[in-house]
Amino acid sequence: MTDPLARIERATGVPNLARLLDLTSLLLEVARLRAARLEPADVLHQYERDRFVRPSETDTSEAERVALSLVPEDFERVDLSPLAPFGTGSALAGLSQDWAVATIRGSEVVADVTSVLALEAALSRRSSRDETKLFACERVVRPQASDDPARLAHFRLLGLCTAGRGERWHDWEARNATEHLAFYWKLLAQLGVTGAEIRLGGGLELEVAATTDPQERPYYTGGWFSIDVEGANVADGGFVDWTQRLLSDRKERCLISGVGIERLASLTA
Repeated sequence: MTDPLARIERATGVPNLARLLDLTSLLLEVARLRAARLEPADVLHQYERDRFVRPSETDTSEAERVALSLVPEDFERVDLSPLAPFGTGSALAGLSQDWAVATIRGSEVVADVTSVLALEAALSRRSSRDETKLFACERVVRPQASDDPARLAHFRLLGLCTAGRGERWHDWEARNATEHLAFYWKLLAQLGVTGAEIRLGGGLELEVAATTDPQERPYYTGGWFSIDVEGANVADGGFVDWTQRLLSDRKERCLISGVGIERLASLTA
């Protein structure tokens, strides 16, 4: 595939063009010029047809209310910004940058609340050695094109993050994974969702009725769990090395998990 930057450099006759440009200023000016050509009808046309800007078609209010009421009391809620530092998902989780909508001001639209919660947890852990437990429920944007109607352009995602150290690894892993799993299991029960199945992988061992699955999640570096209903993933979580790398401390531990609120609402409709 032709490098688009190389193509532009050949067309302009300016080598090393990217190094010479103030790219942010250039893109801001391009955006200004494009916006100046738009009429209100153009904006309405995009609003009508662009799946990224259309409202959600699912009423998530009841599912979200129940979910928030069941989050364990020792988890602190964080009201996240709709923007995250550029490269959050790619630098922490190793995901392609295509998984997030980048802005021209050096940030990206939040695609997963758990990665941002890990950043917040790292700041907390840097100033305090107390175990950190955070949660957030925000609308996230996933820009990948898909023919799957269940894969939404944007949806509300409730995420939990537990970070700590100082306890034997197996004990810490079992205690916190059980707490996260218990929350999701109780949530499904409260919403009247039946037929859920727990799957464990990555060597995670818990005293729960679960099937084992060798499939690896690319961003989990330790054990992970998944809760499926009728073969479709509803919630999942696992252990990551994000706070270890953020704080340059191999003794740091971090567990993340999340559940899509639209998916929950569809199961109870």
